[in-house]
Amino acid sequence: MVRLAFLWMIALTNVVWADITIFAATSMRPALDALLSERSDVVVSYAGSSTLARQIAYGADVDIFISANPAWSDYIDDTLDVVARKPFLSNGLVFVTHREQGVTLSNPTGQDLVSLVRDEIIATGVLDAVPLGIYAGQVLDALDLRRPWIGQIAQADNARAALMLVETGAAPWGILYKSDIKDSAVVNGVWEIPDTLHQKIRYDAVLLTDAPLAAEFFELLSSDLAQSVFETYGFKSFTKE
Repeated sequence: MVRLAFLWMIALTNVVWADITIFAATSMRPALDALLSERSDVVVSYAGSSTLARQIAYGADVDIFISANPAWSDYIDDTLDVVARKPFLSNGLVFVTHREQGVTLSNPTGQDLVSLVRDEIIATGVLDAVPLGIYAGQVLDALDLRRPWIGQIAQADNARAALMLVETGAAPWGILYKSDIKDSAVVNGVWEIPDTLHQKIRYDAVLLTDAPLAAEFFELLSSDLAQSVFETYGFKSFTKE
């Protein structure tokens, strides 16, 4: 019994106790990690917004939720008593390829894209659940491409997984976030998709507790300091557009 108590005390000394717990969409990872590089009081778990929202609804102990689509913020808002909520970032979509591509498109039709891709795989998020996929699906609908491409779309669980499919060449093509391809050495943008073809991309921060440190960090996310970091990683301020 004494030995077990001693081992338990040793284990406790190796635990990192965080003051703030954040659940964030995977597309936030590089930028949010950079913002938090000198902070030891924050722990972040990254996954698809839909996965994180369900975990929160099932009782996960979280201070702040960052969603890449307001639909999942709405879900949390309808399920729990949230303290505060605000949109703070936007993003863009890019049609990309794994290959070295000398072609760039300015205003392609759906048929232009069908001719370019032919029967090859296109990676994006799950079309009816993952925020990236929801936005990509709106583009497909606008260009009448959902039906001709539905059998060619690799639907990943989150944005970073979709990026990996293109980076590894498993999918020669993709519809990805502009922020996700910013520093990729192997993914090449073919067409910056106009915002008019999809709902404005909106990242929400949702404050779930009234802890003072969590509230302070919640406000930091929309500060000029944080916004400058996010913009370095390809995001845009939601409120300044």
